[in-house]
Amino acid sequence: MAPPTLSSTLSPTLPRVPSPPPAARQPQVRLAEPLAGHWHGGDAFRTHLFNALSLMFPQGERSFIDTVREFLPHLAAEPHLRAQVLGFIGQEGTHARVHRGYNERLAELGFVDRLQARLERRIGLTRRWLRPLDRLAITVAYEHYTAVLAANLLANPAVLRGAHPQLALLWGWHAVEETEHKAVAFDVYRRCGGGYLRRLAAGLYASFFLALDLLVQVLGLLRDDRQRASPRAVLRSAWNVYFGPDRVAAALWRGFMHFVRPGFHPWQVDNRADVERWLHAHAQAFAASAPTLQPAPSAPS
Repeated sequence: MAPPTLSSTLSPTLPRVPSPPPAARQPQVRLAEPLAGHWHGGDAFRTHLFNALSLMFPQGERSFIDTVREFLPHLAAEPHLRAQVLGFIGQEGTHARVHRGYNERLAELGFVDRLQARLERRIGLTRRWLRPLDRLAITVAYEHYTAVLAANLLANPAVLRGAHPQLALLWGWHAVEETEHKAVAFDVYRRCGGGYLRRLAAGLYASFFLALDLLVQVLGLLRDDRQRASPRAVLRSAWNVYFGPDRVAAALWRGFMHFVRPGFHPWQVDNRADVERWLHAHAQAFAASAPTLQPAPSAPS
């Protein structure tokens, strides 16, 4: 397939990001022991909601890396954006590697990844039938939802309250790095001519499959769990996660409404303070040097 081409109609006034590109950190976490139980405060639903996300991440992140990398040859005149893309690839590659280890431990404990083959088929179909810019729009949409969940986690202590410290560290680290690179795929999409209607269609696609895949994966993990939770306890926990203190439903709805606005840009929600607060509290937890978070660009008109 021919590589994507740059649009000659794109505005030359795209927001610039003058900071260093995002750099990957390596969290020092030990997962073997905490993953053996309901690590999130003894709550089966909360535990398996996060476990389900972990099962979905490696394939998704590899796909995001491959999609964004296709556009690197067309960023020769954009050295800063090119550096941002390389930082994005480094962070997402580290996420995929860490979550593969997480998922291998889940498999040892008897939990089945019910979506692996289905996700591979879906990704293969998008590569076969969609153009590179279409696939990039889908990456932008999934990256936005990941950033929305990350922002809610960093801003709301209820999301990880009661979690095992090792898992709280892992998920906080992932949330920080998703925030740091949340605009990279979007900025590449804009720079390479991506428009509103394609982005809107990708947002609807991602909304549907994210909800469906999470439902399938969480129900499967609950079925595999030898520490059976009562249906009433699961439903009560799910209500609290989505509509109670965790406020996940409200965060996702706001995120969707932001994404479908024609003038949307990821840094219109500026949560740098939450990121810096988390990094300051966990400064000793990483093997690699930490980057400086990119400042939010000015909102597009």
